[in-house]
Amino acid sequence: MAKTGRFLHSVVNETDIAAVGTSYVLAKKHTFDLKVAGTATTPNPFRGFMRSMFFRCTALAGGAAKVTIRLCLDAAGDFTILGDTEVTLDLGVTTATTGSGQILFDDYPFWEYINNTDTIYAFYKVDAGTATIDVAQINWSE
Repeated sequence: MAKTGRFLHSVVNETDIAAVGTSYVLAKKHTFDLKVAGTATTPNPFRGFMRSMFFRCTALAGGAAKVTIRLCLDAAGDFTILGDTEVTLDLGVTTATTGSGQILFDDYPFWEYINNTDTIYAFYKVDAGTATIDVAQINWSE
């Protein structure tokens, strides 16, 4: 039976990435497995469209006001699927050392490029000072 409509998926990584600075560092990244849950013998691979990304920063220091994100297919950051995207942080109303940001991809169809992997990597850097990226979420649909 054919599916109709859209199925929305969210993948969250809550690993703290401390002291993100003004350049990309190989070890300072989040890993996202976009595979839809299947069975142990028949996983459902990613075949969809990127919708959006949300992330939160804590421990903002030294004037960090923007985060640049790069999404890659490889852990070495050499195969970029979403080039450097700079996001101005929305600072907390009561806590100026906490902020968050959002990216809207809206049907960015890169699924044909990742037919061999369901994993993508998000690399981060800030415009000044340092920050801790403590949670990131990628939303996609099929």
